[in-house]
Amino acid sequence: MRDRPAVKSRASGRAAYSAARIGARVAALGREISRAYKGRRVDVVVTLDRGFIFAADLIREINTAVVCHFVREEVRDVEHSGHARREVFF
Repeated sequence: MRDRPAVKSRASGRAAYSAARIGARVAALGREISRAYKGRRVDVVVTLDRGFIFAADLIREINTAVVCHFVREEVRDVEHSGHARREVFF
């Protein structure tokens, strides 16, 4: 995995997690998925706007057949009967 900057906290501007820590966890998830789906195909659904870089890193760590499905989400803040809520459409 390439050297990447650490993820910074919005509040403090300091690193919340180091790139090495994130990379190690992604590798561990890849191994776990590979074991759980050994010999089977894994279908990965990725949101284009927010998830594709994480998905690319994770997929590289999975050692079984992977098929990627890309979706684009649309998020709307709506008010219904006096209650605010967020609707997500794919």
